[in-house]
Amino acid sequence: MTLVESKIRESSLAFDKLVWPVMIDKLGGGSYVPVETRATLEGVKELDMLAGIDAWQIMPDNKGMRGIAQRAQKNINFKTFTIRYSTGYGCKYTEYQKRYDAINSTDGLLYPHYTIQAYYTTTCDNTPDKLLSVAAIKTSDLIAYVDNHKDSISKLTNKQDGSIFIVVKWNDLLRDDIELLTA
Repeated sequence: MTLVESKIRESSLAFDKLVWPVMIDKLGGGSYVPVETRATLEGVKELDMLAGIDAWQIMPDNKGMRGIAQRAQKNINFKTFTIRYSTGYGCKYTEYQKRYDAINSTDGLLYPHYTIQAYYTTTCDNTPDKLLSVAAIKTSDLIAYVDNHKDSISKLTNKQDGSIFIVVKWNDLLRDDIELLTA
C-alpha cells in the first residue's frame, strides 16, 4: 500500500468511525458509502478522480443519493476547509478548478453536494480516537465564497510537493452568514 493509499484509508476510517455518526442527522439521515470501499466497481475511481466524490449518501427511504467530498486530518484542529488550488507539478485541472467548472457548467457535470472537513486525534497505534471538530458546507457555497474572496483568501503551500491550497476559515464563513453544519 502506498503512502497516499494509506492516508486515504486512514481518513476514510476516521470518517466512518467519528464523523458520520455525528453528522448523519444534520445531513438528512440515510447511509454513507465510501467510494474507496467500492473501488473495484467500474467507474467508481472516476467518481473520485473526476467529480471529487469521496462517498455517496443514500437518502432515507432510498429517495435518491448525493455525492460528498470529505477530508479528515489527524492531530490538528484548524477549523478550515482546504481546497487544492494548484499543483507543484503543473497539472492545471485541480480540485478547485474541477469544482468551479462543474458548478458553472451547463453540461450537468457531477460534483459533491457537500464538502465535509474534520479534525481528529489518534491513539498511539494511529487508530482514529476523538473527533475535535467537523463542518459541512454545500460545495457550491464554498466555491462561490472562494470566488468572491480571491484577493484576500489565505493560501498555503505544501512544502513536500509545491501544491497550493486555499484555506477557508469556518469563522469567516459564519461571519458572512454562509450556512455551515457543525457538530
